[in-house]
This record gives sequence, structure tokens and C-alpha cells, in this order.
Amino acid sequence: LNQKQLQAHHLSAMDVQNALRTQNIVLPAGDQKINRTDWMVQTNATPRSMQELGDIPVKRVGNSVIYVHDVANVYRGGHPQTNLVLVQGKQGVMIVVMKSGEASTLDVVSRTKELLPRVRQLVPPDVHISVLSDASVFVKDAIKDVVREMLTAAVLTGLVVLLFLGSWRSTIIIATSIPLCILAAIICLLWAGQTINVMTLGGLAL
Repeated sequence: LNQKQLQAHHLSAMDVQNALRTQNIVLPAGDQKINRTDWMVQTNATPRSMQELGDIPVKRVGNSVIYVHDVANVYRGGHPQTNLVLVQGKQGVMIVVMKSGEASTLDVVSRTKELLPRVRQLVPPDVHISVLSDASVFVKDAIKDVVREMLTAAVLTGLVVLLFLGSWRSTIIIATSIPLCILAAIICLLWAGQTINVMTLGGLAL
């Protein structure tokens, strides 16, 4: 923005911003039925070039119109770069996939990985896509810990009962009750609408 030109035309930066906001838009304009298809129609007022962007009117004074290019230098640019993503010394773009609170980390990660082959077909051949961080690894490790603790508890408890009581029947009952309790807890989590995450696995481990 040229501050001197803005002052000369009695304009402010907000006037230019409002002109861009109200005239650089895409709005739904209804529908158009052609044969058996009902097409949604949109009104596209987005400038297709820098010249069209500069030709957006800002203010009308009498018979003269003040355009964006009269009070600003319109060029193709961007915000000052404040961060940089480097992967093995090469510049890249990092896209973070966030999940909602109700979603399962394992489901989000697995479905995201299922889409990667399709994305690789859409991008140029010289673009390399890789997974930098996988939050499901921690959940899978927690699941392995719960299974290991369950088996360890069942074996040790069964041995203690066998050594002190000498009853195979009691040993089998104790050894099978622990996995059944874990299974019952998982079924209750399913009925309550809870997902398997680090918090629920921590509770199961306890």
C-alpha cells in the first residue's frame, strides 16, 4: 500500500481490505437442472491475474473510480517466511494430520497411510512423500505392554497358586480370570463409546 496515495484519496488500509473482501469472493448462486442432473452453480469473482486484482475498485468519487493499483503496488508475493522444514537437509513441506477427541489414533493413522499411494499418484514424480512422525507407534507399544503384563501376571499368579496350593484346577481358574477381566474391561469400553488410546491402555495395565 502506498500511504501517500491513500492519504491523497482520503482512504485507509481498511477501505482497501474491505474492497478485496467484498469483491474477491466465491458465492453459491443456486442450482441449474440439466436433464437428470442438478448442478450447483457458484458465482466466482476471484481475480485470475495480478492485473485483475489491481483493477478492483475501491472508491468512487464523482465520475472517477479509484482502483487498487492507484493506491497500492500489486505483485505476486507472500508473507515473510518465519519457519523452514528440512528433511535430511532438503527443504520440504510438512502436513500435520490432527484427530478429533472422539477419533481413534490407530484408525486415523491407518486410513491416512491408505491414502498415501493415491496421493503419490497425484503429485509430480519428483515429489517424495514420507511419514515423519507416527503417533500410533506409542499406542501400539502400549498395547504390547498391556498384553505382556497380562500374560506375565497370568503365568506368575498361576505358578504361585500351583506352588502353594498344589491345585491344577485353582491354577487354571486364576490364569484364565486375568485375561477374562481384561476382555470384560475392553467390552465395557466399547459399550461406553471409548476408544483404545494411551489413557485407556494405562488403566488396563493398572
